[in-house]
Amino acid sequence: IPTEMRAQLQRSLVRSHAAGSGPEVEREVVRALMLLRLSTLATGHTGVRRETAQLLAALISHDITPVVHEYGSLGCSGDLAPLSHCALALMGEGTVRDATGTLVPAAEALAAAGLTPVELAAKEGLALINGTDGMLGMLVMAIADLRRLLRTADIAAAMS
Repeated sequence: IPTEMRAQLQRSLVRSHAAGSGPEVEREVVRALMLLRLSTLATGHTGVRRETAQLLAALISHDITPVVHEYGSLGCSGDLAPLSHCALALMGEGTVRDATGTLVPAAEALAAAGLTPVELAAKEGLALINGTDGMLGMLVMAIADLRRLLRTADIAAAMS
């Protein structure tokens, strides 16, 4: 791939994999996915520039949540579709929910928060979408629910 086409390759990679369908994944799960991806990016060993990771952190801080759909991820090769929808938001594309839960274009939400979309550099598209953060985000939230249910069951058993 010629050097001058590498940024286009990254954009195309993200766009082509943002192919989820069906109902929206719960907001708390998407935010868990984003936080897990940020944790990975923060290691500094992913090929993602600091400003790209900082923009993801800013989305979390401004309560801007990309719309991710339930269907489209196999899990065996990572959560390409869910993570691609998140990467689209970083590029100022796709749809997000703002802090009030209103559905808005990503570019609008970024502008309203004073954020500038990122222009992906070489390696960043793949680094943003290759991982199992979607499944892990669901697992983390399920474990939190399970812990709460177990505490409730203990209390109910003690009262009976």
